[in-house]
Amino acid sequence: MADATWDEMGRPEVSFTMNRQGSDMMEKLTGENVGRKMAIVLDDKITSAPVIESKIGERGRITMGGYGIPSSCSKR
Repeated sequence: MADATWDEMGRPEVSFTMNRQGSDMMEKLTGENVGRKMAIVLDDKITSAPVIESKIGERGRITMGGYGIPSSCSKR
């Protein structure tokens, strides 16, 4: 499950939760790549590449930073 939101700095972000299998895979991938970029791909196009700041498990959020505002985000 995912939800388009805004962080405390007003930047668009995607908050999400995963099942156990997805969580295990994401923990391994992000844990091994802290400090590196992770591509966000929509419709076969890279829309952003934020830096992995910490290991992501069952719940996470990806802040879009200066890469633009996804059309699915609307400020609340």
